This record gives sequence, structure tokens and C-alpha cells, in this order.
Amino acid sequence: MADVSTPDNRARNFGRFQAAANAGILLGPALGGFVGVLDARAPFWIASALAFCNGLYGLFIVPESLSHDRRMPFHWRRANPIGAAGLLFSKKGLFGMAMILFIAQFAASSFNSVFQFYTHFRFGWGPAQIAVLLMVLSGSGIVIQSFVAGWLTGRIGERRSVILGMTVNVIGFAAIGLAPTARLFWMGLTGLMLAGIAFPNLMSLLSKRVDVDQQGQLQGALAILFGGSQLMGPLIYTNVFAWAVGGGAWLGLPGLPMLVGAALLLVAVGLSVAYARPTEHVDHPGAHPGETAPGRPSDRLPDPLPHDPLASHAG
Repeated sequence: MADVSTPDNRARNFGRFQAAANAGILLGPALGGFVGVLDARAPFWIASALAFCNGLYGLFIVPESLSHDRRMPFHWRRANPIGAAGLLFSKKGLFGMAMILFIAQFAASSFNSVFQFYTHFRFGWGPAQIAVLLMVLSGSGIVIQSFVAGWLTGRIGERRSVILGMTVNVIGFAAIGLAPTARLFWMGLTGLMLAGIAFPNLMSLLSKRVDVDQQGQLQGALAILFGGSQLMGPLIYTNVFAWAVGGGAWLGLPGLPMLVGAALLLVAVGLSVAYARPTEHVDHPGAHPGETAPGRPSDRLPDPLPHDPLASHAG
């Protein structure tokens, strides 16, 4: 995605990429439910066939986005999790930006891991309501990340979009964790939906911090962080929920996992203020998308400013 995008449309393209994933999340359960009525094994066979077709599509149709002269030579020291993650420490501020993504994903597990149990416990929801919830979340993700994220980036920029998205995320998680009624829960979910503006802009800022031949290594490093967050999240938050409705029921906070997520997202807001800063670049004749003019810094972050966090923005 970074290879075929310019600095100006990168956030929009990342948003559309994520919107496509949301479309799959929206359509997949519907297709699985339909064919599952015919045969219990049918969804698995169809998933296998689609995965195989996807592989063929990538192999024979999708062109290589990075030309040979711009590719990094293969080295075993990078072709492993430790080597890939080492990239995050090779450029000033890159690890701080990556931690925004990690914390946001880890905090999101507070909802993803327990929302079925939480909504059933608090509102008496069943499969029908959960299906509607998933459809609304996926559908809103398609709209927000396909249209709103790119539109907003063009008006307030990537930095402000990241900070705004993370701030709205805090409000949304706190609201759904405290919501005593289903109506207030749905209102709180609005925050989670609107927070989708942050992801494409954060991915755009991250991709601009590395060279054109390091984009794949960056995605590998971020995948490691994502895997770690999804490994720890369900283990931690399911136990937090079990305690909140069990031994800690005296608190009256069955939504405690989401409140923990909101607290973590406050940290992500602080990191966004400190590290989610755009690069300074000037395209020059013959430059590839995202490259900088000679003599311009392309991989360094400005020192974090302790004051006026939005003043130095260039979503």
C-alpha cells in the first residue's frame, strides 16, 4: 500500500484497505450462516476455497509494487521476528509511534474479548443482537475508513486525526464500560466507530518514517506487535471480566475491562501527542512517491514538545 501511494493520499489508501477488511467481516458471517444451514462443514470448505483463490490472485494478478532497483537485499538477520522488530529501534521516534498502535490494539481487545459476555450479562442480549452489533460495527468501519478518514485528513492533517481518533476512542470505551442501558451503550459505540479515523493516519505516518525498501519489514514488525496484543488481550480481559462479575461484583462495574482499555488509550493519546508527527519532505523531480528531496531529513522525528501538542502539525 505504501509503495503505490503518495504522501498526500497514503492515509486515504490505508483507510480504504482497512475498509475492505471490514467488508469481509460484514459479509463473511452472513455467507457462513447461509451455507451453514445447508451443511455444518460448508463454511470451512468455502473459507478454504476463498483463501486458495486469494493466493492465486496475489500470485498471478497483483503486480509487484516495488521495482528491483528499490528492493533491499535479503539478509537472514532481518528475516526473523527479532530482526524485523529491530527496525522499530533504528529510527528516532519510530518505536514510540509503533507503541501507539500496540496500545490501541491491546485496548481494543478489552471489547473484542468479552463483548458477547458483557452485553448478555448487562443487557440480556442474544445471537440476534450480537449479529446486529457486528454488522453495525463493520458497516460503520467501511464508511469511516473509506470516506471520513481521508476527508478529515485533508482538512486537519494526519497528526490531528490520530490525536482526535485516540481521544474519541477513550471516550467511547469509557462510555460503553459505564453504560447502564442498551441505548447508552449504542451511543458509546459511536465513539468506537468514529475512532476509526486514527488507524489509516497512524499507518501513513509510520510508513513515512522508513525508507521505500523497508516497508515490508515495517509491516512485519507491526504484525509482531499486533500478534502480541491479541495473545495477551483475551487472557487478561476475560479474567478481568470474570472478576468484575464475580469476586469484584461489589464494585458494580461489569464493564471494567473496557474501563481498563480506556485508561490504556489515555496513554496512547499521550504518545500520539509526543510522537505522531509528520515528516518534513519536499518531492523533487524523479523522486518516487514518499521520497524526500536531497538533504531533507526523511527518517527523523522532531523532539517531542511538551507544550501546545497540536501546534506543530502538518490523520
